[in-house]
Order: sequence, then structure tokens, then C-alpha cells
Amino acid sequence: MGDSRRKEIKRHISEERLDELLGEVEDNRHQERLGFLKNLYQGDTIAEAADREGRSAATGGRWLDAWNEGGLEGLMPSFGGGRPPKLNEQQQDELVELLREGQSWKSQEIQHLIKDEFDVEYHPDYLGTFLRQLGLSYAKPRPKRHTVLRIQKRSSTSASATRSTRATMMIHQQTRRRR
Repeated sequence: MGDSRRKEIKRHISEERLDELLGEVEDNRHQERLGFLKNLYQGDTIAEAADREGRSAATGGRWLDAWNEGGLEGLMPSFGGGRPPKLNEQQQDELVELLREGQSWKSQEIQHLIKDEFDVEYHPDYLGTFLRQLGLSYAKPRPKRHTVLRIQKRSSTSASATRSTRATMMIHQQTRRRR
């Protein structure tokens, strides 16, 4: 990017204050924006400064415009917090207690439990994410060990085992080795 396309940067704060803010900030989004500014203060072009933060030149241009117009407050992201959770904290705690009692749960069983207890539905694709956020996971159905052994025994006694049977046997053997 040539100098003719370089935008002017307004120095709303000193470089020393910028260094202080960089040392205090804990949020990655804030840190990368402040790092971008620091790079500009050091003489980088918008493209170079943005690239150092892993962003595009277009994003750098938007950040610089926001900085020039609103200073530090204009540069920092302001997220609305997203959609509120379907289950409030108390309901989430109740769910965790229900799931920790007794058996392992399958995802479909957890969906039915949530629907029955709280009248709330979660999409199957999101359920795993939701459970991980609660510090939980769900059981995945697996074939029982005696079923695997029966398949292996049958395959080894038959001299003319098909390719699919051999492949199944190899998969089960590999699975056994990993355990």
C-alpha cells in the first residue's frame, strides 16, 4: 500500500498510555485492537499493522476510522451479549444435578429430559455444545464388548470371510488396542 493511500492517525492518547493499557487489558479483542494502534504509532501502514494482528487491511481501516472518530471508546468492541440462555442459572443447576444422578445419558435422552422438566427444546447439533458449557458430556452408544468378540470369533472360524467382515474385525481390533 503506497503512502498516497495512508490515512492519518489521530493520537488521542500518548504511546506511554497505550503501553499501559496493553499491559492491563485481559480481553483478546481489546488487546488486538490496542496492538493494532501500537503498530500504527510505530509507523506501520494500516495493512502492516492489521497483518501483525492477524486481520485484513479492510478491518484495519475500519478500526482506524473508529479510533479517529471515537478514540478508545470508539475502537473497543461493544457486544450485546448475545441471545439469553433458554435455561436460567437455577434451571441449569437443576439439570446438572439430574444428569449427575445415576446412569450415563445419551443425547436423545437428555433432549427428552430437558423438554419434560423445563419445556425447552435444544437442537441436537447444539446440545453437545450446551452440555460442554455446563461442564458435562453425554454418552455415545457403543457396541458391547461381547458383541465384538462374537464377530471376531465368527470371522476367524470362517475361511471365506468377506472383505467387509475382515474390515469390521480390523476396526474392532484397533479399537480394542486403543482402550
